[in-house]
Amino acid sequence: MPVHEFEKLVNAPASNPKSQIPKKAKALRIIKPTNPYKPLWGFISTSALGLAYLLNQARARKLLEFMPQYRQEVKQSWLLGKINAINQARKVEYAANLDWELWQFGADRAARAKQLSVLSPQEIALFQEQARQQAMLEQGLVEQSIEAPPTLPHGTPGTIDDITQPSDKIVGGLPKSPEELIEALRAECKGLYKLIKSHPVRIVGVQRTGKTTLARKLALIRLIIIPDHSVVAVTPHREKGNTYPSVFDTVGLKRTGVRDNVAIANQWMRFYQGIQNSEHTNQTTIWDEYGSYGEAIGEEKLGLVVGSTLRESMKFEAYPIFVAHGETARFLPGGKGAIKAFLDGTIRVESVGEPVVNAENGLEEMKPTGKFQATFLDGTVIHGKIPEWLTEDFLLSLGGFGQAEHSVNPSEPRSTQELNALWDNKVGDREPAEPADPFDPFYSQISSEERGFVVSFRRSGMSKDEVILKVWGTKKGGSKGYKAAKAKLDRILREASID
Repeated sequence: MPVHEFEKLVNAPASNPKSQIPKKAKALRIIKPTNPYKPLWGFISTSALGLAYLLNQARARKLLEFMPQYRQEVKQSWLLGKINAINQARKVEYAANLDWELWQFGADRAARAKQLSVLSPQEIALFQEQARQQAMLEQGLVEQSIEAPPTLPHGTPGTIDDITQPSDKIVGGLPKSPEELIEALRAECKGLYKLIKSHPVRIVGVQRTGKTTLARKLALIRLIIIPDHSVVAVTPHREKGNTYPSVFDTVGLKRTGVRDNVAIANQWMRFYQGIQNSEHTNQTTIWDEYGSYGEAIGEEKLGLVVGSTLRESMKFEAYPIFVAHGETARFLPGGKGAIKAFLDGTIRVESVGEPVVNAENGLEEMKPTGKFQATFLDGTVIHGKIPEWLTEDFLLSLGGFGQAEHSVNPSEPRSTQELNALWDNKVGDREPAEPADPFDPFYSQISSEERGFVVSFRRSGMSKDEVILKVWGTKKGGSKGYKAAKAKLDRILREASID
Protein backbone atom coordinates (compact mmCIF):
# COMPACT_ATOMS: atom_id res chain seq x y z
CA MET A 1 0.00 0.00 0.00
CA PRO A 2 1.47 3.28 -1.00
CA VAL A 3 2.24 5.84 1.79
CA HIS A 4 0.53 9.20 1.76
CA GLU A 5 2.61 12.22 0.99
CA PHE A 6 1.79 13.83 4.37
CA GLU A 7 2.97 10.76 6.18
CA LYS A 8 6.18 10.98 4.29
CA LEU A 9 6.76 14.49 5.46
CA VAL A 10 5.98 13.59 9.05
CA ASN A 11 8.32 10.65 9.09
CA ALA A 12 10.98 12.49 7.25
CA PRO A 13 14.13 13.46 9.13
CA ALA A 14 14.20 16.92 10.85
CA SER A 15 16.85 18.05 8.44
CA ASN A 16 14.38 18.05 5.65
CA PRO A 17 13.46 21.75 5.08
CA LYS A 18 10.02 20.82 3.88
CA SER A 19 9.15 19.44 7.32
CA GLN A 20 10.14 22.68 9.13
CA ILE A 21 7.54 25.47 9.66
CA PRO A 22 9.14 28.80 9.01
CA LYS A 23 9.26 31.19 11.97
CA LYS A 24 8.07 34.06 9.83
CA ALA A 25 4.79 32.31 9.12
CA LYS A 26 3.54 32.92 12.68
CA ALA A 27 4.61 36.58 12.74
CA LEU A 28 3.15 37.38 9.35
CA ARG A 29 -0.13 35.64 10.23
CA ILE A 30 0.18 33.23 7.47
CA ILE A 31 -1.31 30.72 9.89
CA LYS A 32 -4.68 31.90 11.30
CA PRO A 33 -5.01 32.10 15.15
CA THR A 34 -6.93 29.33 16.83
CA ASN A 35 -8.99 31.84 19.16
CA PRO A 36 -9.82 35.25 17.56
CA TYR A 37 -11.61 36.58 20.80
CA LYS A 38 -8.60 36.21 23.05
CA PRO A 39 -7.76 40.03 23.12
CA LEU A 40 -11.35 40.96 23.96
CA TRP A 41 -11.43 38.48 26.82
CA GLY A 42 -8.18 39.82 28.14
CA PHE A 43 -9.44 43.43 28.03
CA ILE A 44 -12.69 42.56 29.83
CA SER A 45 -10.93 40.61 32.57
CA THR A 46 -8.36 43.35 33.09
CA SER A 47 -11.09 46.01 33.34
CA ALA A 48 -13.07 43.97 35.87
CA LEU A 49 -10.04 43.44 38.06
CA GLY A 50 -9.15 47.13 37.87
CA LEU A 51 -12.67 48.24 38.79
CA ALA A 52 -12.74 45.87 41.75
CA TYR A 53 -9.42 47.26 42.93
CA LEU A 54 -10.58 50.86 42.64
CA LEU A 55 -13.81 50.12 44.55
CA ASN A 56 -11.82 48.45 47.27
CA GLN A 57 -9.52 51.46 47.59
CA ALA A 58 -12.52 53.89 47.74
CA ARG A 59 -14.19 51.83 50.46
CA ALA A 60 -10.99 51.78 52.47
CA ARG A 61 -10.65 55.58 52.13
CA LYS A 62 -14.26 56.12 53.28
CA LEU A 63 -13.71 53.90 56.26
CA LEU A 64 -10.68 55.95 57.21
CA GLU A 65 -12.80 59.13 56.95
CA PHE A 66 -15.68 57.79 59.06
CA MET A 67 -13.65 56.13 61.76
CA PRO A 68 -12.76 59.34 63.75
CA GLN A 69 -16.35 60.61 63.63
CA TYR A 70 -17.67 57.25 64.78
CA ARG A 71 -15.19 57.19 67.63
CA GLN A 72 -16.26 60.71 68.67
CA GLU A 73 -19.94 59.75 68.63
CA VAL A 74 -19.22 56.72 70.75
CA LYS A 75 -17.29 58.84 73.24
CA GLN A 76 -20.06 61.47 73.40
CA SER A 77 -22.82 58.93 73.86
CA TRP A 78 -20.85 57.32 76.66
CA LEU A 79 -20.20 60.68 78.35
CA LEU A 80 -23.85 61.73 78.07
CA GLY A 81 -24.91 58.41 79.49
CA LYS A 82 -22.64 58.88 82.47
CA ILE A 83 -23.95 62.43 83.02
CA ASN A 84 -27.58 61.29 82.85
CA ALA A 85 -26.85 58.48 85.26
CA ILE A 86 -25.22 60.91 87.72
CA ASN A 87 -28.14 63.35 87.45
CA GLN A 88 -30.64 60.56 87.99
CA ALA A 89 -28.73 59.38 91.03
CA ARG A 90 -28.74 62.92 92.45
CA LYS A 91 -32.47 63.23 91.90
CA VAL A 92 -33.12 59.94 93.65
CA GLU A 93 -30.87 60.98 96.53
CA TYR A 94 -32.59 64.37 96.82
CA ALA A 95 -36.04 62.74 96.78
CA ALA A 96 -34.99 60.25 99.44
CA ASN A 97 -33.56 63.00 101.67
CA LEU A 98 -36.65 65.13 101.22
CA ASP A 99 -38.91 62.22 102.05
CA TRP A 100 -36.86 61.49 105.18
CA GLU A 101 -36.94 65.15 106.30
CA LEU A 102 -40.69 65.35 105.77
CA TRP A 103 -41.19 62.14 107.71
CA GLN A 104 -38.93 63.37 110.51
CA PHE A 105 -40.77 66.70 110.61
CA GLY A 106 -44.10 64.93 110.86
CA ALA A 107 -42.79 62.62 113.58
CA ASP A 108 -41.39 65.54 115.58
CA ARG A 109 -44.64 67.44 115.21
CA ALA A 110 -46.65 64.44 116.37
CA ALA A 111 -44.29 63.94 119.33
CA ARG A 112 -44.53 67.64 120.23
CA ALA A 113 -48.32 67.53 120.04
CA LYS A 114 -48.35 64.43 122.23
CA GLN A 115 -46.02 66.11 124.71
CA LEU A 116 -48.11 69.29 124.86
CA SER A 117 -51.31 67.31 125.31
CA VAL A 118 -50.07 65.84 128.58
CA LEU A 119 -48.68 69.15 129.95
CA SER A 120 -50.65 71.40 132.24
CA PRO A 121 -51.30 75.06 131.32
CA GLN A 122 -48.65 76.18 133.82
CA GLU A 123 -46.05 73.89 132.26
CA ILE A 124 -46.94 75.14 128.76
CA ALA A 125 -46.53 78.79 129.89
CA LEU A 126 -43.17 77.97 131.46
CA PHE A 127 -42.04 76.22 128.26
CA GLN A 128 -43.01 79.23 126.12
CA GLU A 129 -41.20 81.65 128.44
CA GLN A 130 -38.04 79.56 128.25
CA ALA A 131 -38.24 79.56 124.43
CA ARG A 132 -38.73 83.35 124.35
CA GLN A 133 -35.72 83.97 126.63
CA GLN A 134 -33.59 81.65 124.53
CA ALA A 135 -34.57 83.53 121.35
CA MET A 136 -33.77 86.92 122.96
CA LEU A 137 -30.40 85.62 124.12
CA GLU A 138 -29.53 84.44 120.60
CA GLN A 139 -30.62 87.78 119.14
CA GLY A 140 -28.42 89.67 121.59
CA LEU A 141 -25.41 87.55 120.67
CA VAL A 142 -26.01 88.26 116.98
CA GLU A 143 -26.25 92.01 117.55
CA GLN A 144 -23.02 92.02 119.54
CA SER A 145 -21.20 90.14 116.79
CA ILE A 146 -22.10 92.83 114.21
CA GLU A 147 -19.39 95.46 114.16
CA ALA A 148 -20.20 99.13 113.86
CA PRO A 149 -19.53 100.61 110.40
CA PRO A 150 -16.25 102.49 110.12
CA THR A 151 -16.38 106.26 110.19
CA LEU A 152 -16.22 107.86 106.77
CA PRO A 153 -13.28 110.19 106.13
CA HIS A 154 -15.61 113.11 105.43
CA GLY A 155 -17.89 112.46 108.40
CA THR A 156 -21.48 111.31 108.61
CA PRO A 157 -23.26 112.04 105.33
CA GLY A 158 -26.64 112.73 106.93
CA THR A 159 -30.00 112.39 105.23
CA ILE A 160 -30.86 112.55 101.54
CA ASP A 161 -32.23 116.06 101.93
CA ASP A 162 -28.93 117.22 103.47
CA ILE A 163 -26.74 116.03 100.61
CA THR A 164 -29.08 116.67 97.67
CA GLN A 165 -28.64 119.89 95.75
CA PRO A 166 -31.76 122.08 95.70
CA SER A 167 -31.66 122.18 91.89
CA ASP A 168 -31.76 118.36 91.75
CA LYS A 169 -35.01 118.03 93.69
CA ILE A 170 -38.44 117.78 92.07
CA VAL A 171 -40.46 120.56 93.60
CA GLY A 172 -44.23 120.73 93.38
CA GLY A 173 -44.90 117.34 91.74
CA LEU A 174 -47.03 117.31 88.57
CA PRO A 175 -47.97 120.55 86.80
CA LYS A 176 -51.10 122.17 88.18
CA SER A 177 -51.60 124.98 85.67
CA PRO A 178 -50.97 125.65 81.97
CA GLU A 179 -47.91 127.72 82.87
CA GLU A 180 -46.39 124.87 84.86
CA LEU A 181 -47.20 122.48 82.02
CA ILE A 182 -45.29 124.70 79.59
CA GLU A 183 -42.27 124.81 81.90
CA ALA A 184 -42.36 121.05 82.41
CA LEU A 185 -42.49 120.39 78.66
CA ARG A 186 -39.69 122.86 78.01
CA ALA A 187 -37.52 121.04 80.56
CA GLU A 188 -38.42 117.40 79.87
CA CYS A 189 -39.66 117.19 76.25
CA LYS A 190 -38.27 119.93 74.03
CA GLY A 191 -39.63 118.36 70.85
CA LEU A 192 -43.23 118.29 72.07
CA TYR A 193 -42.86 121.84 73.41
CA LYS A 194 -41.80 123.13 69.95
CA LEU A 195 -44.78 121.38 68.30
CA ILE A 196 -47.40 123.24 70.37
CA LYS A 197 -47.44 126.21 67.98
CA SER A 198 -45.82 125.08 64.79
CA HIS A 199 -46.37 124.48 61.11
CA PRO A 200 -48.62 121.60 60.04
CA VAL A 201 -47.47 118.27 61.44
CA ARG A 202 -47.46 114.86 59.82
CA ILE A 203 -47.03 111.87 62.14
CA VAL A 204 -45.73 108.75 60.40
CA GLY A 205 -44.69 105.32 61.56
CA VAL A 206 -45.63 101.67 61.35
CA GLN A 207 -48.76 100.34 62.99
CA ARG A 208 -49.04 100.12 66.78
CA THR A 209 -46.26 102.65 67.48
CA GLY A 210 -48.45 105.34 69.08
CA LYS A 211 -49.14 107.75 66.19
CA THR A 212 -52.75 108.49 67.17
CA THR A 213 -51.82 108.67 70.85
CA LEU A 214 -49.17 111.28 70.09
CA ALA A 215 -51.69 113.29 68.05
CA ARG A 216 -54.28 113.16 70.84
CA LYS A 217 -51.80 114.31 73.48
CA LEU A 218 -50.51 117.16 71.32
CA ALA A 219 -54.09 118.31 70.66
CA LEU A 220 -54.96 118.14 74.37
CA ILE A 221 -51.87 120.21 75.24
CA ARG A 222 -52.95 122.85 72.74
CA LEU A 223 -56.46 122.72 74.15
CA ILE A 224 -55.09 123.47 77.63
CA ILE A 225 -52.41 126.05 76.79
CA ILE A 226 -53.95 128.04 73.90
CA PRO A 227 -56.99 130.07 75.08
CA ASP A 228 -60.35 129.37 73.40
CA HIS A 229 -58.82 126.56 71.39
CA SER A 230 -60.88 123.73 69.87
CA VAL A 231 -60.07 120.34 68.37
CA VAL A 232 -61.72 118.45 65.52
CA ALA A 233 -60.74 114.81 64.98
CA VAL A 234 -61.46 113.39 61.54
CA THR A 235 -61.24 109.59 61.54
CA PRO A 236 -62.64 107.11 58.99
CA HIS A 237 -62.65 104.11 61.33
CA ARG A 238 -63.54 103.14 64.87
CA GLU A 239 -60.96 101.16 66.83
CA LYS A 240 -61.68 99.59 70.19
CA GLY A 241 -59.53 101.04 72.95
CA ASN A 242 -58.16 103.78 70.70
CA THR A 243 -60.91 106.39 70.56
CA TYR A 244 -60.80 110.17 70.84
CA PRO A 245 -61.98 111.88 74.03
CA SER A 246 -65.45 113.38 73.96
CA VAL A 247 -63.99 116.88 74.35
CA PHE A 248 -62.97 116.58 70.68
CA ASP A 249 -65.50 117.10 67.90
CA THR A 250 -65.27 113.77 66.06
CA VAL A 251 -66.11 113.71 62.34
CA GLY A 252 -66.01 110.94 59.76
CA LEU A 253 -68.21 108.19 61.21
CA LYS A 254 -71.91 107.61 61.11
CA ARG A 255 -73.81 106.47 64.16
CA THR A 256 -73.64 102.90 62.90
CA GLY A 257 -69.83 103.00 62.70
CA VAL A 258 -69.70 103.28 58.89
CA ARG A 259 -67.34 105.78 57.27
CA ASP A 260 -68.99 109.08 56.33
CA ASN A 261 -67.15 110.32 53.24
CA VAL A 262 -69.46 113.31 52.86
CA ALA A 263 -68.65 114.59 56.34
CA ILE A 264 -64.91 114.12 55.70
CA ALA A 265 -65.09 116.07 52.43
CA ASN A 266 -67.14 118.85 54.04
CA GLN A 267 -64.65 119.22 56.89
CA TRP A 268 -61.79 119.33 54.39
CA MET A 269 -63.44 122.12 52.42
CA ARG A 270 -64.39 123.93 55.64
CA PHE A 271 -60.72 123.92 56.62
CA TYR A 272 -59.80 125.27 53.17
CA GLN A 273 -62.46 127.99 53.13
CA GLY A 274 -61.51 129.15 56.62
CA ILE A 275 -57.94 129.86 55.54
CA GLN A 276 -59.00 131.39 52.20
CA ASN A 277 -61.37 133.75 54.02
CA SER A 278 -58.62 134.70 56.51
CA GLU A 279 -60.62 133.39 59.45
CA HIS A 280 -58.72 132.92 62.71
CA THR A 281 -60.13 129.51 63.51
CA ASN A 282 -57.85 128.81 66.52
CA GLN A 283 -58.40 125.12 65.92
CA THR A 284 -56.46 121.88 65.70
CA THR A 285 -57.70 119.39 63.12
CA ILE A 286 -56.49 115.79 63.36
CA TRP A 287 -56.68 113.99 60.02
CA ASP A 288 -56.35 110.37 61.10
CA GLU A 289 -55.65 107.69 58.46
CA TYR A 290 -54.84 110.47 55.97
CA GLY A 291 -53.85 107.94 53.31
CA SER A 292 -57.48 106.75 52.96
CA TYR A 293 -58.95 110.18 52.08
CA GLY A 294 -58.40 109.92 48.33
CA GLU A 295 -61.82 108.40 47.73
CA ALA A 296 -63.65 110.84 50.00
CA ILE A 297 -61.99 114.12 49.01
CA GLY A 298 -60.73 113.72 45.49
CA GLU A 299 -57.46 114.80 43.87
CA GLU A 300 -58.65 118.30 42.96
CA LYS A 301 -59.76 119.20 46.48
CA LEU A 302 -56.60 117.68 47.90
CA GLY A 303 -54.50 119.95 45.71
CA LEU A 304 -56.35 123.04 47.00
CA VAL A 305 -55.29 122.44 50.59
CA VAL A 306 -51.84 120.90 50.29
CA GLY A 307 -50.64 123.70 48.02
CA SER A 308 -50.25 127.15 49.52
CA THR A 309 -52.94 126.58 52.16
CA LEU A 310 -50.73 124.46 54.43
CA ARG A 311 -47.97 127.07 54.49
CA GLU A 312 -50.46 129.82 55.36
CA SER A 313 -52.41 127.88 57.99
CA MET A 314 -50.19 129.02 60.85
CA LYS A 315 -51.03 132.67 60.11
CA PHE A 316 -54.69 132.07 60.90
CA GLU A 317 -54.13 129.83 63.95
CA ALA A 318 -55.05 126.64 62.13
CA TYR A 319 -52.97 123.68 63.26
CA PRO A 320 -53.60 120.51 61.23
CA ILE A 321 -52.12 117.16 62.28
CA PHE A 322 -51.93 114.44 59.64
CA VAL A 323 -51.54 110.80 60.72
CA ALA A 324 -50.25 108.44 58.00
CA HIS A 325 -48.49 105.08 57.78
CA GLY A 326 -45.89 106.14 55.19
CA GLU A 327 -44.61 108.89 52.92
CA THR A 328 -44.86 107.37 49.46
CA ALA A 329 -47.62 107.44 46.87
CA ARG A 330 -48.84 104.14 48.26
CA PHE A 331 -49.66 105.71 51.62
CA LEU A 332 -50.61 109.28 50.64
CA PRO A 333 -53.56 110.49 48.53
CA GLY A 334 -53.33 112.79 45.51
CA GLY A 335 -50.93 113.10 42.61
CA LYS A 336 -47.17 113.57 42.61
CA GLY A 337 -47.43 117.36 42.90
CA ALA A 338 -49.81 117.22 45.85
CA ILE A 339 -47.67 114.61 47.63
CA LYS A 340 -44.49 116.66 47.14
CA ALA A 341 -46.20 119.83 48.41
CA PHE A 342 -47.55 117.92 51.39
CA LEU A 343 -44.13 116.52 52.32
CA ASP A 344 -42.39 119.89 51.86
CA GLY A 345 -44.97 121.85 53.85
CA THR A 346 -45.35 119.69 56.97
CA ILE A 347 -43.12 118.89 59.94
CA ARG A 348 -42.17 115.22 59.95
CA VAL A 349 -42.71 113.44 63.28
CA GLU A 350 -41.89 109.73 63.34
CA SER A 351 -43.21 107.64 66.21
CA VAL A 352 -40.88 104.90 67.41
CA GLY A 353 -42.00 101.53 68.73
CA GLU A 354 -40.27 98.34 69.79
CA PRO A 355 -41.10 94.69 69.13
CA VAL A 356 -42.13 92.72 72.20
CA VAL A 357 -43.31 89.16 72.74
CA ASN A 358 -46.86 88.80 73.98
CA ALA A 359 -46.83 86.76 77.18
CA GLU A 360 -50.28 85.29 76.45
CA ASN A 361 -49.77 83.86 72.96
CA GLY A 362 -45.98 84.07 72.51
CA LEU A 363 -46.26 86.18 69.33
CA GLU A 364 -44.17 89.23 68.55
CA GLU A 365 -45.97 92.55 68.22
CA MET A 366 -45.17 96.26 68.21
CA LYS A 367 -45.45 98.29 71.40
CA PRO A 368 -45.39 102.11 71.67
CA THR A 369 -42.39 103.54 73.51
CA GLY A 370 -43.41 107.21 73.62
CA LYS A 371 -40.27 108.12 71.66
CA PHE A 372 -40.40 110.21 68.51
CA GLN A 373 -38.15 112.08 66.10
CA ALA A 374 -39.25 115.52 64.84
CA THR A 375 -37.71 117.00 61.67
CA PHE A 376 -38.68 120.67 61.28
CA LEU A 377 -38.90 122.63 58.04
CA ASP A 378 -35.48 124.23 58.59
CA GLY A 379 -33.83 120.81 58.88
CA THR A 380 -33.56 120.76 62.68
CA VAL A 381 -33.94 117.27 64.11
CA ILE A 382 -35.06 116.75 67.73
CA HIS A 383 -35.35 113.39 69.44
CA GLY A 384 -37.91 113.31 72.23
CA LYS A 385 -39.80 111.03 74.55
CA ILE A 386 -43.22 111.73 76.04
CA PRO A 387 -42.93 111.81 79.86
CA GLU A 388 -44.67 108.95 81.60
CA TRP A 389 -46.75 111.32 83.71
CA LEU A 390 -48.15 113.00 80.58
CA THR A 391 -51.20 110.76 80.19
CA GLU A 392 -54.51 111.64 78.58
CA ASP A 393 -56.35 111.33 81.88
CA PHE A 394 -53.91 113.78 83.49
CA LEU A 395 -54.35 116.29 80.63
CA LEU A 396 -58.14 116.00 80.78
CA SER A 397 -58.13 116.58 84.54
CA LEU A 398 -55.66 119.47 84.24
CA GLY A 399 -57.84 121.17 81.64
CA GLY A 400 -61.00 120.52 83.66
CA PHE A 401 -62.68 118.65 80.82
CA GLY A 402 -65.54 116.40 81.90
CA GLN A 403 -66.41 113.57 79.57
CA ALA A 404 -70.13 113.92 80.22
CA GLU A 405 -70.06 117.70 79.77
CA HIS A 406 -68.61 117.57 76.25
CA SER A 407 -70.22 114.33 75.12
CA VAL A 408 -72.59 114.51 72.18
CA ASN A 409 -74.83 111.76 73.51
CA PRO A 410 -76.40 111.87 76.99
CA SER A 411 -74.64 110.00 79.76
CA GLU A 412 -75.42 106.30 79.96
CA PRO A 413 -77.41 105.04 82.97
CA ARG A 414 -75.24 103.28 85.54
CA SER A 415 -77.99 101.29 87.30
CA THR A 416 -81.43 99.80 86.77
CA GLN A 417 -83.08 102.50 88.90
CA GLU A 418 -81.51 105.26 86.81
CA LEU A 419 -82.62 103.55 83.60
CA ASN A 420 -86.19 103.23 84.88
CA ALA A 421 -86.17 106.89 85.95
CA LEU A 422 -85.05 107.95 82.48
CA TRP A 423 -87.80 105.82 81.02
CA ASP A 424 -90.51 107.34 83.22
CA ASN A 425 -89.35 110.95 82.74
CA LYS A 426 -88.39 111.07 79.08
CA VAL A 427 -90.25 108.29 77.32
CA GLY A 428 -93.49 107.84 79.22
CA ASP A 429 -96.29 106.12 77.42
CA ARG A 430 -95.47 107.54 73.99
CA GLU A 431 -95.13 105.34 70.94
CA PRO A 432 -91.50 104.19 70.73
CA ALA A 433 -89.61 105.72 67.82
CA GLU A 434 -87.43 103.73 65.45
CA PRO A 435 -83.73 104.49 64.84
CA ALA A 436 -82.93 106.35 61.64
CA ASP A 437 -80.09 103.95 60.77
CA PRO A 438 -79.44 100.46 62.17
CA PHE A 439 -76.69 100.15 64.72
CA ASP A 440 -73.55 98.05 64.21
CA PRO A 441 -74.05 94.65 65.95
CA PHE A 442 -70.30 93.92 65.93
CA TYR A 443 -69.34 97.07 67.85
CA SER A 444 -68.48 95.97 71.40
CA GLN A 445 -69.58 99.15 73.19
CA ILE A 446 -73.29 99.77 73.72
CA SER A 447 -74.48 103.37 73.41
CA SER A 448 -77.25 104.90 75.45
CA GLU A 449 -79.40 105.20 72.29
CA GLU A 450 -79.18 101.46 71.70
CA ARG A 451 -80.23 100.82 75.29
CA GLY A 452 -83.14 103.25 74.98
CA PHE A 453 -84.48 101.71 71.78
CA VAL A 454 -84.16 98.15 73.07
CA VAL A 455 -85.86 98.93 76.36
CA SER A 456 -88.68 100.90 74.72
CA PHE A 457 -89.35 98.24 72.08
CA ARG A 458 -89.26 95.43 74.59
CA ARG A 459 -91.57 97.18 77.06
CA SER A 460 -94.03 97.89 74.27
CA GLY A 461 -94.50 94.13 73.84
CA MET A 462 -92.32 93.63 70.80
CA SER A 463 -90.64 90.24 70.40
CA LYS A 464 -86.88 89.88 70.61
CA ASP A 465 -86.50 89.04 66.93
CA GLU A 466 -88.45 92.17 65.95
CA VAL A 467 -86.30 94.27 68.28
CA ILE A 468 -83.13 92.87 66.67
CA LEU A 469 -84.51 93.63 63.20
CA LYS A 470 -85.46 97.23 64.06
CA VAL A 471 -82.36 98.14 66.12
CA TRP A 472 -79.58 96.25 64.30
CA GLY A 473 -81.24 95.43 60.97
CA THR A 474 -80.54 91.68 61.04
CA LYS A 475 -83.15 89.00 60.42
CA LYS A 476 -83.53 85.85 62.45
CA GLY A 477 -81.17 83.09 61.39
CA GLY A 478 -77.73 81.67 61.98
CA SER A 479 -75.70 84.58 60.61
CA LYS A 480 -72.89 86.15 62.61
CA GLY A 481 -74.70 89.49 62.65
CA TYR A 482 -77.79 87.97 64.22
CA LYS A 483 -75.75 86.16 66.87
CA ALA A 484 -73.85 89.34 67.77
CA ALA A 485 -77.07 91.37 67.93
CA LYS A 486 -78.78 88.73 70.09
CA ALA A 487 -75.84 88.77 72.51
CA LYS A 488 -76.08 92.57 72.83
CA LEU A 489 -79.86 92.34 73.27
CA ASP A 490 -79.55 89.79 76.07
CA ARG A 491 -76.92 91.91 77.78
CA ILE A 492 -79.06 95.07 77.66
CA LEU A 493 -82.16 93.28 78.93
CA ARG A 494 -80.21 91.58 81.69
CA GLU A 495 -78.74 94.88 82.90
CA ALA A 496 -82.18 96.51 82.75
CA SER A 497 -83.82 93.57 84.59
CA ILE A 498 -86.29 93.02 81.75
CA ASP A 499 -87.31 89.59 80.49
